[in-house]
Amino acid sequence: MKDAIRYILIMLLGIGLLVTLFFNYTSSKQIENDEKRISEIKVPKAKSFNKSMTPNEVEELEKVVKGKIDDFLLGQYQDDTSGNGSAYDVLRGVFVSNSNPVIINEKTSEKEHIKYYEPFEYKISNFSGQYNEQGKEVMMNISVKHDGEVSNELYTLISFQLDNDNKMIGGGLYGEER
Repeated sequence: MKDAIRYILIMLLGIGLLVTLFFNYTSSKQIENDEKRISEIKVPKAKSFNKSMTPNEVEELEKVVKGKIDDFLLGQYQDDTSGNGSAYDVLRGVFVSNSNPVIINEKTSEKEHIKYYEPFEYKISNFSGQYNEQGKEVMMNISVKHDGEVSNELYTLISFQLDNDNKMIGGGLYGEER
């Protein structure tokens, strides 16, 4: 009987050894396959843009952006049109009046445009700019008043994307959470 137990234990150890060798073989094959797939993955190099703006360039760009905002309020804005992420839509979002039922769009006459936007005043602060792959990006805080009352107080941070010719090609309007 002792011999039978001994043979059973030896067979179990042999089976355990074979199972261990099998799992070791399959896992080493899996590791080789994974390493091969990882080596085939091509990681694109990160784009970096290191050119920064001087304070004089930022001041000049602030004048340009203020001029573009003034052009918008006077109905003379010509840079981009309404569309997802456009500077035009950002400006429309900043200068909106809930008390005026008129809807302003690109087809509105210049006279109606001026009449709608005439009561608006704005003040820019914390203006900053930087170069990027598309040209320039500016960010600023803006406070807007409509007939002397604060308008859009939750949307005080805006950004604009400008191309190398200082033409606005996009933007963003950022809201505060309260």
